Amino acid sequence: MTRIGIAALLLWLAGPVASAQERADWYNCSPETGVFGAGVDEAYRLLQGKKVKARPIVALITGGVKVTHEALAPVIWQNPGEKPDGKDNDKNGLVDDLHGWNFIGGKDGKTMSRMTREGDREFLRLKERYGDLVTDGQRFFKYVDDERQEVPPPTDLAEYRYYRERVMPESSLARDYGGVTLARLLREYARRFDQELKTRYPGRPDFTYAEFLSLAGSRQDSLRGIALTVMQYYFYIRKESHWSGVLAYYGGNDYVNSTRHSFEQEWRQTGDDRRAVVGDNPLDLQDRRHGNPVVDAPAPLAGTFMAGIIAGERGKPGRNNPIAEQARIMPLVVSTGDGEPYLKDLALAIRYAVDKQASVIVLPLQNSLYPPEQARWISDALRHAEEKGVLVIAPAWEIARDLSRETFYPNRWMAGGDELTNLMIVSASGKEGKPAWEANHGAREVDIFAPGADLLSTGVDAGYAVASGSSLAAAAVAGTAALLKSYYPGLTGPRLREILLATATRRPGVEIEKGVEIEGHPSRDLFLFEQLALSGGIVNAAAAVRQLEGLPPVVRQEPPSRVENTSAEVIDYREVDGKIILPFLVNGVPVELALDLAGHAAILPEYAGTLKIDTLDAGEFAGYSSFLHKPVATGRIVKLASVSLGNAIFGSDLPAFLLADEPYLRELGVAGVINGSVFQNVVFTLDSRRKKITLSIPYRPPYMRLDHRAGIDVGPGASVTVEAGIDGKPFPLLLDTWSGGMLHLPPADFDRLQAPAGGTGTIERGYERPAPAPAVKELPALTLVNSTLRGVPVVKDSTIRHPALGNGILDHGLLSVDYARRKLYFQPFDLVPVEDAVARASERVEPGKLNPITKEYFLKHVHDYRANKEFTFKGDKPVVIDFWATWCAPCMEMLPAMERMAAKYKDEVLFLKVNADIEKELCNVFDIQSLPTLLFIPVGGKPIVEVGALPARYEEIIREKLLNKD
Repeated sequence: MTRIGIAALLLWLAGPVASAQERADWYNCSPETGVFGAGVDEAYRLLQGKKVKARPIVALITGGVKVTHEALAPVIWQNPGEKPDGKDNDKNGLVDDLHGWNFIGGKDGKTMSRMTREGDREFLRLKERYGDLVTDGQRFFKYVDDERQEVPPPTDLAEYRYYRERVMPESSLARDYGGVTLARLLREYARRFDQELKTRYPGRPDFTYAEFLSLAGSRQDSLRGIALTVMQYYFYIRKESHWSGVLAYYGGNDYVNSTRHSFEQEWRQTGDDRRAVVGDNPLDLQDRRHGNPVVDAPAPLAGTFMAGIIAGERGKPGRNNPIAEQARIMPLVVSTGDGEPYLKDLALAIRYAVDKQASVIVLPLQNSLYPPEQARWISDALRHAEEKGVLVIAPAWEIARDLSRETFYPNRWMAGGDELTNLMIVSASGKEGKPAWEANHGAREVDIFAPGADLLSTGVDAGYAVASGSSLAAAAVAGTAALLKSYYPGLTGPRLREILLATATRRPGVEIEKGVEIEGHPSRDLFLFEQLALSGGIVNAAAAVRQLEGLPPVVRQEPPSRVENTSAEVIDYREVDGKIILPFLVNGVPVELALDLAGHAAILPEYAGTLKIDTLDAGEFAGYSSFLHKPVATGRIVKLASVSLGNAIFGSDLPAFLLADEPYLRELGVAGVINGSVFQNVVFTLDSRRKKITLSIPYRPPYMRLDHRAGIDVGPGASVTVEAGIDGKPFPLLLDTWSGGMLHLPPADFDRLQAPAGGTGTIERGYERPAPAPAVKELPALTLVNSTLRGVPVVKDSTIRHPALGNGILDHGLLSVDYARRKLYFQPFDLVPVEDAVARASERVEPGKLNPITKEYFLKHVHDYRANKEFTFKGDKPVVIDFWATWCAPCMEMLPAMERMAAKYKDEVLFLKVNADIEKELCNVFDIQSLPTLLFIPVGGKPIVEVGALPARYEEIIREKLLNKD
């Protein structure tokens, strides 16, 4: 579905010449002006005096184009072989296709009014075959009259897996239907569990959570395990203390009926009118005699905006300023503005455009689901376009996805065999030269960025408006390609793509902050521009002309780039026997703990009283009751109410093992060990040369380079697994800061390793004193992130369960772990000078943003409590101050709502935030005991103090108390 938002209606009025920053058609500017447009004005200057040789056709496959718009009517393509006489003059099977074709139209001139998503269409196609199936991994079942019965396995297991793994995630209808089956399964097992509990604990009227967990020890099948997990989660999330509440919820019919109602409601809302309007078979590519010539409907918003960016007369007062003056627009209709286009229509539209001599084709947004057979229709059509020399452009979605991790279609590899050389995937950028915040990205998967934010273009109401979206970025690339084709008609689609990639405005070394999605949750991350797209830059028409004319390129000097942290601190640590010993506060008591990233929080038993641990209040790890990665004798599990290292605080009952006797830990002088759980909301950096750990928010220290990082997997117990290169093959290694040396392999992996014997090494059994390794090999090379380490000792270690990277890696460079973004940085010590400057919140605040502030800013701009005991507000605009912390889950959940309110009340209220872990003095002044706490300060008034994550209530306070609005 095309995502274009109209920001405002604007007329481009004649008047004084605007600066590059102020120009409504900024996409025509060159980067040399300070605005990262497509360099169109400069391209025309370079082409001055050169003869126009062609009027290239740009096919827009969208929801239609307003062909009667004053700026577009002269540039709409005219089919030279067709007449408006009700006949098929050009013999292509389509009557009166004067300007293009509407593939979702009917013979009576009507057009589909609504359209489904591909996932829902696939669910409806496959529902009868697979929708009711349940499997335990080996056998298959169905519920018949609410009784589960075994049935034969599907005859086409590959199609069944496609349904489960691809269709269900794409279809809310399929998920709701699956929810009915899950509810039946839970009802069945809830009743079973109730009987088991009554048998195990006879005569009891009810059962505790611990007694329910005793069922987990029974022999498991996967379906039973699913039911246990769901009900265990219900205990936790609903804070249920007794089994009767869980049984009442899952064991009766209400839950089944509610899921069935949800599905039926979704079912009624799902569907389209293709059969009634178009009347074809959308799964038969040979059924081609459908549609009508009405290209001005049904949803011409996106297409009209795109057309205005691409083609039309330039320099007309009161109008927008298009890119390719000579281009013509061919409208091809495949969408209604909602749902997703049928792939049959898309394939036929591509072929129509190619056969009618289009030079450039712009597709709808990429999609994450292409059914295999229909995907071949598209790949064949794209290969046909490639053979005919046509450039095809597809906009990427703006949903912050990494396309190297998630496949979207179309893409260059979908045709099999050689890559498609004529297909370009485009994401949007803004005038500052930064990608759109939620733009999809991929170092190989996205080809190029292009202007796509706040562009003035033709609107559907016959006027002009400002809009944003990756579809407009695709239009900017299409317009640039059409401009080149106007003067260099011999350029084929593959050659055009090659030139546009080679001449993009690159921004080497520039750090870009943008939105990402991590495990299904919105987040933010840093990238180098070259990590976001194949070209590493933004489309540049002038640079392309320079290359074609043999002119020297313009050399730009990119200013230094560095994104600052809001806070950072540097803490000294000591090292004993290679173990990192850190100074913590546990429940307010200073204590030293050894860092074991492949371990768990664990305390020696004699420290339970010293650290104020309530040993009667049992803690719980997520699904395990002993150390996962090393043999360690443990006792019961307790809760550490508060654990802090500097200003990094973990304050929500961190579970910890009470250890059995561990003499070696006593020799180290520590109270126990700590793992990565305390670093979940900060980035920690270890520097073994200077024996320092740096804690930074939200990013790694600036001396850690972005091109020296790799993705990690974070497993149970905050364990980190990073991929290294061994024997030229990728190898997952567990990061273990406890184990000495470089590389530890279990016996089976060690014996398979092709490396000569040699060297020495040590191993530890649990937390015992290091002992000589039974066998050591010397690996010629180990690659980690961007570094190659030579002569790496590898020890044979039967005490570990997973290949591990030991703390010897710290002797070779600096290491940072960013749990939130699933990233690990590693770089040689001398690659970049290390600076220990502690980052502070900026003193600059901007309207419309949630600005971090320091105590100094508060004293200067809000209230100087040192000089005046009575609160005296210094501002001339109401202020909202959010006291928050990274470890505070409600605080983090409320931040997006606070940011939305900051944008909404941009001109009326100033929004500030204070990190409570850093600005402790401010917290003491206002007696901040709980987070989040908000201060609402009216002009001339006293602060209104509110506690909790209640954004709806807070917006009422803003309107009623700060702005005096009803």
